Amino acid sequence: MNQFKVIIVGDSSVGKSSIAQRYTTNQFSVLYKPTIGADILSKLCEVNDQKAKLQIWDTAGQESWSTQIGSAYYRGADVAVIVFDLGQNQTLQNVHKWYLELKSQLTSVPPIILVGNKSDRDSEVTEKQILAVENQIKAKKFMKCSAKTGENIDNLFAETAKICLENADKFTEQDEVFVVKTETYVVKQQIPVQKKAKKCC
Repeated sequence: MNQFKVIIVGDSSVGKSSIAQRYTTNQFSVLYKPTIGADILSKLCEVNDQKAKLQIWDTAGQESWSTQIGSAYYRGADVAVIVFDLGQNQTLQNVHKWYLELKSQLTSVPPIILVGNKSDRDSEVTEKQILAVENQIKAKKFMKCSAKTGENIDNLFAETAKICLENADKFTEQDEVFVVKTETYVVKQQIPVQKKAKKCC
């Protein structure tokens, strides 16, 4: 079975953890508990008769934690989900900061899904503003969702799995050990496959 690494980044309080929890446990809490370091959740997903295990990495939104975790958090990511709050314009403007963070940590930026969370509330951003940011970070897709109501959450990760499966043949895997909150995880690090040149005769 294919296993893929999905990282979720974005400002604090935009709902990164709530999105991951809603998808993996179908639960939502109104109590805000900031992530300390990084949490790793997983869930089996099936798309077009293909099964994929999504390993979802959720990190704190503070830059200090991003610096401490460093490239180990980003390395080997199949898809990067960048989240902003539809009700807070500044979090959309900060999306580019997270894109630059991805570029600084990785030699090759993975496919990006831009996500506007809290669609159950009034939006402070316009479609034009979102489109501008989407083009700026070269996002593969933009989706609105609500971790509170569950709206579009399953569709978000189904799309994520689809992208992962489409790109699966471009990589081989190498085990990498990563420790989070005293627990050890084995992560599949992606290494581009070196294709052999075909002989003409």
